[in-house]
Amino acid sequence: GYGSGMYVSESSLNMLHSTLASNTCGDGSGVFASRSSVMLTNTILVSHTVGISATQGSSIALDHTLWGEGVWANGMNYGGDGIINHTDDLSGDPGFAAPQSGDYHLLPSSAAIDQGTETKVITDLDNQPRPNPDTADSDLGADEYWEFTAISEVSLTGPITVTAYTPVTFTATLTPATATPNVYYVWTPMPKSGQGEDTAVFKWSNPLEYTVKVTALNAGSSAAASQEIKVFSANLDFFLPMVWR
Repeated sequence: GYGSGMYVSESSLNMLHSTLASNTCGDGSGVFASRSSVMLTNTILVSHTVGISATQGSSIALDHTLWGEGVWANGMNYGGDGIINHTDDLSGDPGFAAPQSGDYHLLPSSAAIDQGTETKVITDLDNQPRPNPDTADSDLGADEYWEFTAISEVSLTGPITVTAYTPVTFTATLTPATATPNVYYVWTPMPKSGQGEDTAVFKWSNPLEYTVKVTALNAGSSAAASQEIKVFSANLDFFLPMVWR
């Protein structure tokens, strides 16, 4: 069992929305459980010698599982002397985007789409909302299918001058505004607040010229923008005429 996709020994494991595919080392199991309790919910478990194998003393519960078919079929879906209970099984092509290069996102043809049961998981591996608001049900596996819309541009608005120690706000705006969520914003330098969000707050103590940069990223695209800001000293110097008598 060593070298399986997941090797569980004398443990209790609960996995939600997992994708296990084409693991060939060890005994070729997707999951191998030794004297363990394992729960798998909303799982894609395909292209193994044995999908899940359980030794005596192990207890396995599978709920809403996609077993592959055709080139994605397992030699056996489950095996071993342990107790294996499975409900709401499904067979079909998982419809991975480009598995030969490690891309296991779902294509629109995937049999995993809209087949999940409700869990507490609300985002997928790309931090996209789950389920997709266009549908009522989550997808099986680690990816939630979205019709992808790339970020083509991001613009940056904020002041060009500021006094030292004064907080200033910068805002990033996407084109198109409908770019596939969730979008993550990387700000440099590190802001006082707002890292990851479309609005960030900065505050400088040294009077210099700085560059604020933001990079917006979603599941498969990115764009960046930058702006200069000049920070002036917070101290004011007063020059008064002097009269000598």
